[in-house]
Amino acid sequence: MFTRKRTAIFFFLGGIGCFIIAALLVWHFTGKFVSSGPTTVAGPMPGQIEVVSSNSEARENKGNRQPSKWVIYITGSIKVPGVYEIESGSRVYQAVDKAGGLTSEADPVAINLASALSDGMHVHVPSLEERSNSPDPPVPSTATGKISHSYSSNVQGKTDINRADISELQTLPGIGPKTAENILSYRKERGCFNSIEELLKVKGIGPKKLEAIKDCVTCYPR
Repeated sequence: MFTRKRTAIFFFLGGIGCFIIAALLVWHFTGKFVSSGPTTVAGPMPGQIEVVSSNSEARENKGNRQPSKWVIYITGSIKVPGVYEIESGSRVYQAVDKAGGLTSEADPVAINLASALSDGMHVHVPSLEERSNSPDPPVPSTATGKISHSYSSNVQGKTDINRADISELQTLPGIGPKTAENILSYRKERGCFNSIEELLKVKGIGPKKLEAIKDCVTCYPR
């Protein structure tokens, strides 16, 4: 009997002791640790990612978009010389039509009607009299830096690098679209070539490539 009472008292006192220890631990550690919140950062939902991507692509496409209209200046033996707006990607014959067509004095053989235009270009249509008085191709306009398609870019079987368009340049040995574009960019930024050897300054043309094309090209210095 006495043993059971003593055991009960022992468990009672032990329970009180555990409660006191637990209370002391709670009191001691309260406020010691600050919750830093969730560590996972939520990203945009899949639908939002698509919207952001679409907007970025739209801005990029807008930046790369070419103007829908070009402004060209056409003079010479045409019915209504002047400055005209024309659709981008147009050819010389379309500019001639825009200016009312050729006059009876025009020399239709002296101009390449199929040549490609570019924004800001000066196109001059020579007359038969001009052609007879000027056997050599005229010097391109240095004021605009653009090449005037007054005469054919093919002179005595050679391609004039100061007048040839991108398609004509690509007929040269080893000259692809990229190198042809580089030639046109050089011509636009620095003006006409003074010599065939100046092609070495064009990106993509080295001594070996120049050697392959030098007998196929010509140029008229400024």
